[in-house]
Amino acid sequence: MDDVGGVEHGRRWRAHEINEQIRRVDGTTRSQHFTLEEAQLLQPLLSERFESVECKQLKIGRKYHVTDDYQHYSVPYKLTGTILKVRLAAVKITVFDGEAVACGHPRKHGRKGQYSTMAGHLGPASK
Repeated sequence: MDDVGGVEHGRRWRAHEINEQIRRVDGTTRSQHFTLEEAQLLQPLLSERFESVECKQLKIGRKYHVTDDYQHYSVPYKLTGTILKVRLAAVKITVFDGEAVACGHPRKHGRKGQYSTMAGHLGPASK
């Protein structure tokens, strides 16, 4: 335990030396440079958290559904067999056909094998 305390003390001393004692070419320390030039440029952190997102290239199956994590989401039937970009967020999935949004669904969780099918995605044979 003493070794860890000694290492931490040495790290803090070295950080203090680098930031407060060593002078830069212009005669200022790192700490002075930060205070005079950089501190006022800082912005407050956002109040909302960033959303974790995963993007995948997935092939649309014969039954016009894209499958991820054993959950199935319908896409317009004309896209059957194509490979599309799918954006997976915690509460929503979005399917892109090139740069355009093809469709979006609330994300399914829990029991495997659930389907989310929109009536507008059905082919003529399915209606």
